[in-house]
Amino acid sequence: MFSTKSFFACMALPTFVCALSSKVGNRAPSVCMEAVTLDATKNIWLNYTLHPQDVYRTHYLAAANLINDAEQKERALRVADSGTFLWLESEGDIPKIDQAVKDVPCGNILGLVINGLSHAGCDEATGRTPWQKRDSTHYIENIIMPIAERIKNYNTTAFALIIEPDILPFVVRNPYHKECLQAQSAYRTNTPQAIKALDIPNAITYLDAKHGGWFGWNPSRTNYDPKDVARELTATWQAAGSTSLTQFRGISVNIRSYNSWDMVPGETFTDENAIFFQSD
Repeated sequence: MFSTKSFFACMALPTFVCALSSKVGNRAPSVCMEAVTLDATKNIWLNYTLHPQDVYRTHYLAAANLINDAEQKERALRVADSGTFLWLESEGDIPKIDQAVKDVPCGNILGLVINGLSHAGCDEATGRTPWQKRDSTHYIENIIMPIAERIKNYNTTAFALIIEPDILPFVVRNPYHKECLQAQSAYRTNTPQAIKALDIPNAITYLDAKHGGWFGWNPSRTNYDPKDVARELTATWQAAGSTSLTQFRGISVNIRSYNSWDMVPGETFTDENAIFFQSD
């Protein structure tokens, strides 16, 4: 698990992860020309900056140009120069990688969130808003392998990969819903294969563990043991090859509602329960 606090502090939104840049509007990237090899035993965020990729940055700049107030415009421009993970949900999103890698300098790392597995049917059964219908049948062939091929081809670019953030709660929280069996099978079959296929020297991989809000709120705790989260993540890592993986760093989390793992002294709880976060 990585612990760059400035990086985690921006993980409040489910659709992207950010890391603020110290400069605004003055990017002068020097595209890296040498092959990259990342060391998964070390915290890469001490040496790399999350890249403000142009797929999203273009939209941020366009929005900023519509702002008349100088102070607000300056704030909007800071968002444009903030590093963001590129969200990939379908085959149609994969070519965005080709655009995003064009200006990544040696000191930056391009972040990708891979979110192609479907939990359609399970969300409706558990009272959540229906998600778009995606087919997980050819997930490895049509999504993971084309992404892996691009990462290998762009071997002078460093990548950070967050794998499958959306489906995990449906796998863990709803073991008794027959509508969720397909989502559970898709996750347990495909996610280990994805981790293994993306074990590439110029990429660091993280298995997404969602956040404590998903697993901690009392209404969300029906019919499952919170320890199942750790068991599920461990089983996925083991199925992917466990210690034979060279580029797997650990889990990624949205820090909302999770406890700190490095507080001294440790956190105290108001009562003994299995909820993942402590009361204010």
